[in-house]
Amino acid sequence: MYFIRSPRIFKKLFPDIIWDTKEQDGRLRISFDDGPSAHTEEILAILDHHDIQASFFCLGRQVERFPEQFEMIKAGGHLIGHHGYDHLDGWKTDRAAYLRDLHQAESIFAAAYFRPPYGRMSWAQYQEIKSEKTIVMWSAMLGDFDPSVSAEKCNARLKKTTSTDIILLHDNDSSYPKNISVLASVVEHRKQLNYNK
Repeated sequence: MYFIRSPRIFKKLFPDIIWDTKEQDGRLRISFDDGPSAHTEEILAILDHHDIQASFFCLGRQVERFPEQFEMIKAGGHLIGHHGYDHLDGWKTDRAAYLRDLHQAESIFAAAYFRPPYGRMSWAQYQEIKSEKTIVMWSAMLGDFDPSVSAEKCNARLKKTTSTDIILLHDNDSSYPKNISVLASVVEHRKQLNYNK
């Protein structure tokens, strides 16, 4: 189970987490988790064609597997954040192991931002990490990773988003090629809402 829209109560409980793009970096509006991957270049080509910068919350193990794609993300001026090394669930991982995972990713590449895999952290993990990183969540989960959700359903969810939403997509094998189709819709929606770059 996952929230399509981030509940308001979460935003009140964790006010120092970035939940939307109000007064924030516009590159957060379209974000990708779990990469880089064999599909990153295709995603970047679409973004570059439309002169859009996005954010990529990368896994350390994926950066090791796809270093060229990671360098392409950096060269495109996109915002880069950590997503841990091995995509650990904070609710199922003790504090020390979770922090070791993040620090292992940090040893591979530096980033000021962090998005917890699954959006899950314990209170102790949160307290520790917020002193080291800016934590970024999302406000709209379209479901490109979910095999039970069609691209059409993702697009229906997209229509309910606003220009301040952080839209979450994924850069991994299980989301492909649905993520590419949905990204095209996100780009079109962006034009309709007249997002700033």
